[in-house]
Amino acid sequence: MKTKILNIYVLLKRFRKDNSGAVAIVYGPMFIVLLLASGLAIDYARAYLVKKEISRAIDASILAAGSMANANEAEMKVVAERYFKANLSDSTKANYDPQLNFDLDETTNEITASSTASVETYLMKLAGFEFVDVGANAVAGRSIVNVEVALVLDNSGSMEGSKLTSLETAAKKLVDTLYEPAGSSAFVKFSLVPFTGTVNVGADEHIDADWMDGDGLSEASQQAFGSDFKYWEWKDGASSTENQYRGMTAKEAFDHFDFDWNGCVRTRVGTTTNDEGDTVGYDLWDVPADASEPDSLFPFHVHTTHTAWKEIVTKSSQIPSDSQVRNQLQKNLHLLCPTEAITPLTNDQDAINSALEDMVANGGTNITTGFMWGWRVLSSASPFSQGADYSPDVVKVIVVLTDGENDVGNYNSDKTGNYFSAYGAPAFGNLGTQTRLADKLDEKLPIACANARSRGILIYSITFQLNDTNTQDLMRSCATQPDMYFNSPSNDALEDAFEKIASGLQKLLLKK
Repeated sequence: MKTKILNIYVLLKRFRKDNSGAVAIVYGPMFIVLLLASGLAIDYARAYLVKKEISRAIDASILAAGSMANANEAEMKVVAERYFKANLSDSTKANYDPQLNFDLDETTNEITASSTASVETYLMKLAGFEFVDVGANAVAGRSIVNVEVALVLDNSGSMEGSKLTSLETAAKKLVDTLYEPAGSSAFVKFSLVPFTGTVNVGADEHIDADWMDGDGLSEASQQAFGSDFKYWEWKDGASSTENQYRGMTAKEAFDHFDFDWNGCVRTRVGTTTNDEGDTVGYDLWDVPADASEPDSLFPFHVHTTHTAWKEIVTKSSQIPSDSQVRNQLQKNLHLLCPTEAITPLTNDQDAINSALEDMVANGGTNITTGFMWGWRVLSSASPFSQGADYSPDVVKVIVVLTDGENDVGNYNSDKTGNYFSAYGAPAFGNLGTQTRLADKLDEKLPIACANARSRGILIYSITFQLNDTNTQDLMRSCATQPDMYFNSPSNDALEDAFEKIASGLQKLLLKK
């Protein structure tokens, strides 16, 4: 018994001297503060997600209602509520049951929509806050503005495989999002411009178009087919021989050798003046084609300077036959030219999605020329005239994407070589005589973008799995503002970029 009492005494003595519990006394209140701060962050994050979802649902509902120009308020409200509910998750509807408040002011023709929800807290309850109230609202005009979007997408060889598949998926989501509201096809149009070293405008419907240089009179046409083009002069032993092909135009060559043009065009060369009286390059301004100005017409793209020509034209011991010339033209005709033709502006959602599915990767990269055709398809003048006139009621947009830097080969002086871009053979000199011809294209792209922006065109730009900082900077400077440029190092990032563009385009139609 004495031993037990002694043991208890020792324990009590140790307890009296032990101060290790002081840590809990000092840090206990701080722990409570940290717990409440963490709870505040977690609960507000949950509330923010609910608010974001409600805001997105309101945008969809008001766009759908705004497209119903001739409907009354009751009819519009039914559609708005349907789209509101359709854009909410099942959990949000079950847990918060947000309701749409809808109003049409028939005097101003403005539609107002709003909604609120009370999100129950978890940890903030400790501080006496059981709910966080969130809400969103939007205002739109009953008459929605028209939106015209040109998708200018890189189809070069480096896009082959999963990259092109990812691009197709992301772009189709953008199209589907813009067409989701009922009646949106009445005010939303899309165009697709696949580009490589040049673009394909579509052969069957445009070979005889008045904006094509069928007579071969432009400077660019003369470079490849005219009377001064030395490749229509065959070597016969040591002497030069004139022949029937000298002065033949591209279009005449199609008929003579009995083969079809594939739809690709050259870039125009030379300068003109714009409406403001400024001197501009035909290649960097949307100047309508005019038959009285040959350089304003578009030349046929026919690869007449491939290395195979060197064997036939400059080294042959005898004049080649028609069949030899035809075979080489046929082989070269489709080189470095997009397979898929431009899809002009249309409100047919299926047509655009089908064109996206048909894209094929091949050839090099010429961002500048692709961009310019994106501008041209938005125009109301030739060569494509499906676009509306420029006005405050029309929003014109270019979305331009590349996965690589400009690439149009290196300069050489003998007019032979595998590369033939929209600017022709390197030896034509349209991009200068420096070794890397793409340097000139890099100079031209910011000018083209600035020219388009001066007409009020909104530009979104995207680099996709591209590490070249120079091209990233060029594409960033092309965009209307910095947050309209997206560097997408992965497929997921690309999809996120297109989702943000879709959201931005939707908000163009709304007044917050």
